[in-house]
Amino acid sequence: MEDSRKWVDEVFLHNCVMNEVYPGRSRYALDAFLIYKGEGEWFDLLHHPISRERFAYGGAEMEPVGFSIRETCTGCGVCASVCPQQCITPGTPYQIAWTRRLQCGLCTEHCPADAIARLHA
Repeated sequence: MEDSRKWVDEVFLHNCVMNEVYPGRSRYALDAFLIYKGEGEWFDLLHHPISRERFAYGGAEMEPVGFSIRETCTGCGVCASVCPQQCITPGTPYQIAWTRRLQCGLCTEHCPADAIARLHA
């Protein structure tokens, strides 16, 4: 128990604003932990278009996510017309701007050529 409190105190030492949220001994309602390896993602949904960024740490490799437009794309533009973030641009094949996508899947649902694939389940 004392070792856990030592780490909580260390977190508060480096994040002084936490003292306003958890004054005095209330900080010990928290548990300190350390994640050694992993991947994550942040979104900024308050702006249009949205933005997102992926990251990995501790030697973890990022798994591919989202959707990819394959070479079987016919260039019809249906995917771009249904995209709520307008993140699909013409090309051969069309391209998805990764940092602006929602991963909603509307593009793949409406593609008449079945040219859009989910990168992971």
